[in-house]
Amino acid sequence: MVYIFIMRKWFLQLLILASMLGLTSCVTMVAGWFDSIRTGTGQTLSKTPVKGSAEGELRQVKSKEEFFGEINSDVIVLEEEDAQSFYTDFNAPQSRHVPGSKNSPVPSIASFHNPTRDQLTIFKKIYFETDKYVPKLKENYLTVHRIAAFLKKHSKTSLFIEGHCDERASEAYNLALGTRRANHVRTLLIKEGIPSKQIYTISYGKERPEANGHNENSWAKNRRVTFKLYEEN
Repeated sequence: MVYIFIMRKWFLQLLILASMLGLTSCVTMVAGWFDSIRTGTGQTLSKTPVKGSAEGELRQVKSKEEFFGEINSDVIVLEEEDAQSFYTDFNAPQSRHVPGSKNSPVPSIASFHNPTRDQLTIFKKIYFETDKYVPKLKENYLTVHRIAAFLKKHSKTSLFIEGHCDERASEAYNLALGTRRANHVRTLLIKEGIPSKQIYTISYGKERPEANGHNENSWAKNRRVTFKLYEEN
């Protein structure tokens, strides 16, 4: 009886010790994994199956880019659903010639003029929703199509696309937003077959409002893209 009692006591102590060691190892592993997630180094759970292993197996992360994803500091993504527009803009590089610069075949924007009365039916202003640089209305794309048809017939006509914003937000933000509005319209025209060297862009941000009110009605008129033309002799 005494022998059985001693064996049982020894077995229970051994079981408790093994449980404590297992728990300590588990806590250490979890703590190490959490720290690697926090610092962006070490190991993290794979979102996709690793070759030759089951999904969710730990794997080594070799760089911050792999952990956080690709980061491009030149991109300003205003809304998640507009992220695809970045790739559109990227495919339309600006002309090598700066209007008005030395050896440029195109003069500065001061030599460009507003559309004539007859041209206004083609070069209509394009309006945008708050913080957006992709036009939503079908009529805006019809305007782009008409402008493209005009430029195809007048290959010696250069176009300046001006991006504008309402008065809200900072000056720097609005200059960037105006740039993206103008560049997006430019890209749409290039997709219609217009040479990139025929189209230029500029952003005025909130510097040149069309309406001076401080309400939604005025802001809606100021969130726009306008056009100026230059006909080479």
